[in-house]
Amino acid sequence: MFHIEHNSWQSRCQDIRRVRECVFVYECRIPKTVEFDAADPLSEHVVVYDDEQPIATGRLCPDGYLSRVAVIPSKRKTQAAKIVIQHLTDIAKRKKMEKLMVSSDLLHVSDMLSQGFQPCSGVYMEAGVARQKFSCPTHQFCSTCWVAWH
Repeated sequence: MFHIEHNSWQSRCQDIRRVRECVFVYECRIPKTVEFDAADPLSEHVVVYDDEQPIATGRLCPDGYLSRVAVIPSKRKTQAAKIVIQHLTDIAKRKKMEKLMVSSDLLHVSDMLSQGFQPCSGVYMEAGVARQKFSCPTHQFCSTCWVAWH
């Protein structure tokens, strides 16, 4: 059974770092200086635990940017990503955020558009990957359309 916690960066940074380093730094080769940024201490974080081990995490920035959704490889066939996204969406609704934003690599633009997202930025580079930000109204946000958002 999974256990979900809504935390600040300060209270759970070790567990958040463990998951994000595994996924983004070691697997995706994103530099630590890019992965861990000034938004971390300002954001709402969710951590999913399995037997007291952190297996998934994600954050909601103050501007409604939902990012750093990560699930360790051995748990990717579970509902962990959906749980993270649903909890972050619930937090956004409680905070009365009107829209949520995500960033996607360019390979998934058509997927984002088919899910009702609208582009809200031009294409930009992040850690050597071409990306674009998308948004949708919070009440329409779908937790099943996760595609490794950074």
